[in-house]
Amino acid sequence: MLIILLIVVNVLFIADIVDRWYSAQLPAKIVVYGEDSGDLIAAPIVDPVNYRDIVETWVTWAARCILERNELGLKNEHVIPLLFDAISSRQVHDDFGKLKAQYAEKNMDSEVSVKSINAQPIAKGKIKARVVAEVVLDGAVNGEAIRDPHLITLDITMGRNPDLGRNKMYPLIVSAYSYLSDEQIADGLAEKK
Repeated sequence: MLIILLIVVNVLFIADIVDRWYSAQLPAKIVVYGEDSGDLIAAPIVDPVNYRDIVETWVTWAARCILERNELGLKNEHVIPLLFDAISSRQVHDDFGKLKAQYAEKNMDSEVSVKSINAQPIAKGKIKARVVAEVVLDGAVNGEAIRDPHLITLDITMGRNPDLGRNKMYPLIVSAYSYLSDEQIADGLAEKK
């Protein structure tokens, strides 16, 4: 029995060494691209899905930038220019602009808790992520404290940051997002006037 166990361990050990050697012999696929700054960058091609932690962190922060608000404005205003391109950044501000009066009137505050993220690569190096988040609205209506949870689903599209010269630490950027339903997260409190 001990001999069989030793043989199995040796086979697994040798298989691991052979696999590492074979992987090292494969040529890395490399892409070279030019930056706005004029620099050429050579980087290995990677499947974004293999970097799940990075994608999930980006998507979580994007959802927080979009959905965490209070009567003073967007809570993560300083992060928006780093994670969003100009068009989607404007959309975040426009979406909040439609609800800003309600947030001020009802002294509302929203907190986000991401429940699930499903990210898939799509064409041209883009990643599409479906995010389900619970948004808890705290506010006051007629002097009465209200706590109103909502489940919101967002589709967030991200891709390679085209301006790494400016944002060197941020390899991904949100290029688009949309709500899957027409529900506005202030509607629950709006009905309780």
